Amino acid sequence: MNAASENPRRPAIGPGLALILSMLILPGLGQLLTGRLARGAVMAGVLALWLPVVLVKVGMDLAAIMPELAAKVESGTQLGLADVQAALGPLAGGLSWVLVPPLVIWFWALADSIKYWLGQRKQ
Repeated sequence: MNAASENPRRPAIGPGLALILSMLILPGLGQLLTGRLARGAVMAGVLALWLPVVLVKVGMDLAAIMPELAAKVESGTQLGLADVQAALGPLAGGLSWVLVPPLVIWFWALADSIKYWLGQRKQ
């Protein structure tokens, strides 16, 4: 019997590459490609579901500042990035709930990949 038939979920990549993929590309991708499907699917799935939430939040914030920016344009003021940043300033405090979950998933994927990599090095 060969090694492929003994382990049908043989990793498609090595643990070092899995670490790099989870760290730089998409948290959970390294886990998926090393055969840890459930863990990788949860990581990537949470981030995939979180993206629409972020887009809705950003859209709502932009919709909230549009009247202020439109009034400036109508008065003849040329808008700059500083004007948009100043208008978004009061809304920025609400961004922590948008940023924390992806960071938690990223650190989880990173720690899991490092643990897996170290475990594979011992074998």
